[in-house]
Amino acid sequence: MRPFVLLLLPALAFAAPVSPAAPAMVTKAFMREIAAGRVKPSDLVDPDTGVLHVIYTSSEREPPETRSARRLCGDKAARALATIFRSDLRPAIEADELFSCKNRPRPSCVAGLAGEWMTKTEYVFRSSADGKLVLDTIIKTNSVYNPEDEARVVARLRAKYLGGLCD
Repeated sequence: MRPFVLLLLPALAFAAPVSPAAPAMVTKAFMREIAAGRVKPSDLVDPDTGVLHVIYTSSEREPPETRSARRLCGDKAARALATIFRSDLRPAIEADELFSCKNRPRPSCVAGLAGEWMTKTEYVFRSSADGKLVLDTIIKTNSVYNPEDEARVVARLRAKYLGGLCD
């Protein structure tokens, strides 16, 4: 056993420390840090690809259905993320009704409020070229009574921007 431990010591000594600001996985703790404002929205935006924001919701208001997708880049993305975190993520985490994270098949978290006409938001992350997690897509949908075509509509909205870049 002793030779095995000695072989590991050099590897441990030279291993790069993991930065808490750039986690390798998405966790509830990381999302709480974002909601609390301890992670700057601009740190979650890849300057080359920005963030894709997809919305497919229905409500009692006019129009009764919202279908939209847009690529947010640069300062506009950081401002939009700050608003989304403040208006959607923070209340969802405080209520702790719909809040889960997974890292397979891709790092993502879902946070929202349960109830009729309430929404949930999926935060889809990916690793950037320098290894830190950045937001790839934010998908806002109904939390209950989801339309049968939701997966198809969201996939189509995302596909319109597949491979898109910021100017």
